[in-house]
Amino acid sequence: MPSKQEIQKIIDNITPFQEYIMRGASRMVGQTLDQLESSMPEGKQLEKLKQLIEDILYEYRDSLLRATVELDIQQKTKK
Repeated sequence: MPSKQEIQKIIDNITPFQEYIMRGASRMVGQTLDQLESSMPEGKQLEKLKQLIEDILYEYRDSLLRATVELDIQQKTKK
């Protein structure tokens, strides 16, 4: 688990594009889960499905964020 200082360093170095990705992903997850809740009866199956979909969507968001970091590194090393 990262320390508070390490977490703060990560937060301080977030780019506007990364913020955009995180906001968009959060909206997408929220809208997707809202649609699931409105289309299925409540219960354990719904909760499990919501968790699985949420995990997949956040994993995709994380892969986009990793790609932005890799691009930043590539651009900095070319200079």
